[in-house]
Amino acid sequence: MAAWRSPSAIGVFGAALLFALISFAAPIALLTRGTAVQAEGEPTPTPVPATATRPPTQSAVRVAGASGTAERLDSGAYRVTFSWRLEGAREGDTAVVRFLAGTRQLSESRGALDPSVFSASTGQLVLVTQQECSTAGWSAELTSLRGQPPVGDAVARIAGVNCG
Repeated sequence: MAAWRSPSAIGVFGAALLFALISFAAPIALLTRGTAVQAEGEPTPTPVPATATRPPTQSAVRVAGASGTAERLDSGAYRVTFSWRLEGAREGDTAVVRFLAGTRQLSESRGALDPSVFSASTGQLVLVTQQECSTAGWSAELTSLRGQPPVGDAVARIAGVNCG
């Protein structure tokens, strides 16, 4: 009977080296794929500027003035009208408005400037709400126009009334 020989140290080392090469060579080849060396004389590709693929950034809308009025209704509630004069706004621009009674937030509305509330020719935005009486007054803040905070004082304020 032939005696079984144990593998030599060189054979074990060679097998481990072969296994390591196979294990690491394939992932390294995949990671470096596509990074070919450019031959001399070939034109260098010109990268496309990132701004060419992005839509142009729109400038912020400027608030030229803000005001408001409150009118008592027969029901005891108030018709509260907020008005802003906007420069650079267009019909269809998105807007976010936060309504407050004193310091208490009542609601937040999101929508687009449309002809029912916005006149593109004058830049006038008018929002009418019905609110309960408030001795602390009411305010509405344009927090966002076209996804950006507007420039200028975007808060329309109305003084409080006597609720007694």
